[in-house]
Amino acid sequence: MKRLLFYGLPALFMLVTSCADKTAETTTTASGSDTQKEMLENNAKVMKAIETGDTAVLAKYISDDAVDHGGGPNGTDIKGPEIRRMLADVHNHIENFKMEIVEQAASDDHIFSLTRITGDVKSEVWGMHAGMKADMTSVDVLKVRDGKLVDHWSYMNPADMMKMMPPAGDKPMKMGADSMKH
Repeated sequence: MKRLLFYGLPALFMLVTSCADKTAETTTTASGSDTQKEMLENNAKVMKAIETGDTAVLAKYISDDAVDHGGGPNGTDIKGPEIRRMLADVHNHIENFKMEIVEQAASDDHIFSLTRITGDVKSEVWGMHAGMKADMTSVDVLKVRDGKLVDHWSYMNPADMMKMMPPAGDKPMKMGADSMKH
């Protein structure tokens, strides 16, 4: 038994550390290129420009032929300059508007960004109604070509989507057992 521990533990240690080293190398290589770092920095610039309505930055990083898949009314696509107009205007509808990149990664020509959006909604925007507090998290997938965003898909937590739904009529929608009482 002592012999097994004597030879087995060092072998197990070497196996674990060699696997850990390979994982670290793969991670560094996958997200460490200068192009990918630049893509992530530009994504952060776009998020800041959306917060402030900086149309020059949006024009610099969003292609004229870009498509926001499902970003329009009722989940329709919106394209090019209309995307920039919509993004430049959103800060006018939300006070204290913040877009926080929680985590992001780049791979080849795609950016994957976990983003938290917060603020106080002044007037209807993105399906949110006036008076509500915006606090939602989404995963955004962005395709980049020649340094510009050309495609965008957004996936939101269903619980966050439900918070954004306006109340039915003038009364807030009741959920659970209370909604069954007459």
